Amino acid sequence: MATEFKVRRGTTAEHAAFTGAEGEITLDTNKDTLVVHDNYQAGGYPMLREDLNNLANNSVNLNKIETGTQGEILYYDATGQLQTLAPSTSGRILTTNGAGANPSWSDNVCLGWGYKKFTGREARSGESYFTGFTLNYTKKVTNSRLVLTSFLFGESSDHDHRLSVWNSVDGYFSENGYETGALKIDEGGYTSSDTNSTPGSGHHTAVTSRITAGTNVEFRWYVKLHTVVLGGSYNTSGNSWEHAACWMVVQELYEA
Repeated sequence: MATEFKVRRGTTAEHAAFTGAEGEITLDTNKDTLVVHDNYQAGGYPMLREDLNNLANNSVNLNKIETGTQGEILYYDATGQLQTLAPSTSGRILTTNGAGANPSWSDNVCLGWGYKKFTGREARSGESYFTGFTLNYTKKVTNSRLVLTSFLFGESSDHDHRLSVWNSVDGYFSENGYETGALKIDEGGYTSSDTNSTPGSGHHTAVTSRITAGTNVEFRWYVKLHTVVLGGSYNTSGNSWEHAACWMVVQELYEA
């Protein structure tokens, strides 16, 4: 390092008005970087510094980023080094810990959820649905399924009623269990004249198909036979209706 060597130098503004000779190298004193010239380009071509501080923010095009093999994920480790992580199964979800480190692949990830709480009282007869007890959810990704869990409180006018859960894409997608219905609640009466009016409750879970991302899915509970009342029971001693909540909870679960 005993021999001192200097090249022509100038500010960024001075470089913008300067066209260097082919093969000439100058120094931008504002950016502290070398500039290569070709006798054509005004201002020349500034070189990228090792610390990247002369690189403008938001200036790297996506096609300049190394993406690795199909399905591979790039991430920074705890030391700030760029690493790659290839999934063992195509389409899995990459998750990190609370500090954004230690990435790992997960099969079962909840991508979103929604719920409906119904506290009123609604009676419906065969081939109709509860208008106050419907739930809408918009799918986030295609490769997932919606899992609907319901808790219903109410009663039926007959022991062989049929209550089925439906969604706007799959149609009647859960008809099993008690007789041909998806859910059995109570077999008692539902009117004020019925002294044996005893409410019942039931839990039910149904899983949809892989519905396309962006689709708004509506869930309904249908009465397919006889009459069912949700959300209320008749208190014969108090001569009044007593309300209890019904719930629907939908979760979007990722499926590899």
